[in-house]
Amino acid sequence: MRRSMIALATAAAFAAAVTTSATPARADGGATAAWIIGGVLVGGLLLAAANPRPGYAYYGGPYAYAPYPRGPVCYWTNSWDGWDWRRIRVCY
Repeated sequence: MRRSMIALATAAAFAAAVTTSATPARADGGATAAWIIGGVLVGGLLLAAANPRPGYAYYGGPYAYAPYPRGPVCYWTNSWDGWDWRRIRVCY
């Protein structure tokens, strides 16, 4: 999200710099606007191709999406210690 905001701010600053230049206003049939929009779109495509998002995996629970597992996987189970049953936590 931060990268997209930085890219958006950069594009907005570039567009503001281009549109507030000291040259007299002229339309050119929209060619300048087309070049600016095309450049922003091509730049966005190149950035998206160079930095793909990580694959998201499902680790259980409602809406439990994470790019990578967070720490060890643990669960509770019963274990016989020779005298009685104990509740233990197993992590791997």
